[in-house]
Amino acid sequence: MKQWSRLFYFILLNVIVSACTTFSVLMIWDKTHSSFIKDLLDPISLPFPQQATVQANIVPATQEANPGSGAPAVTPTQEYYAYQVQDGDTFSSLAEKFNMSVEQLTSDNGFPQPVPLGPGEVLRIARHPEATAVIDLVVGANDLATEHVQLKHRGENELSMEGWQLDDGQGNLYVFPPIQLLKGGALVVYTQPGTNTAVELHWGLNQAVWQSGKTVTLRDATGRVRQVYPIP
Repeated sequence: MKQWSRLFYFILLNVIVSACTTFSVLMIWDKTHSSFIKDLLDPISLPFPQQATVQANIVPATQEANPGSGAPAVTPTQEYYAYQVQDGDTFSSLAEKFNMSVEQLTSDNGFPQPVPLGPGEVLRIARHPEATAVIDLVVGANDLATEHVQLKHRGENELSMEGWQLDDGQGNLYVFPPIQLLKGGALVVYTQPGTNTAVELHWGLNQAVWQSGKTVTLRDATGRVRQVYPIP
């Protein structure tokens, strides 16, 4: 009986010691790991980047931009109407009929250069053609006394010819002085020296530059080719 009592007290003592040890371990573990668990359970807060503010300059279609404001200028949309090609029509004859350049007519219709037209074809015709000058005639080729190039104005409004050029492709270049072409007006450029007027200009050369078979290239002030005219 005494042996069983001793065994009971021994087991009870071990249970108490084990319980105290376990409790101590739990207390130590809780103190050392509670902050770690808290960090795991708390939501992670990251700084969000500031939202960029974009400002756009919007110019109403009906209002022109102020050139000094930095706002883009509003380009008016070109209007067209349809024309059905008739027998005998060419790009050249239609350009003259509708008061525009051959280059604009071909470009507006997707052609890199004039091509033969057939009856029934439909072309786009600009309601407000771009103002331009075209070579109408080269008169008196290879004769200095009479040789001259005749230009006509096509398109809307007045046209400044300042900086435009006539080029024979062989090193002879005429640059137009400040002069205005009225709508539908004409201008003549003589090769020989003379006095300039509002409708007649003089190149000032002492020999002829134009001859049959050569071409006259007309460029605007930006250097853009406006017309290549073959001299008959």
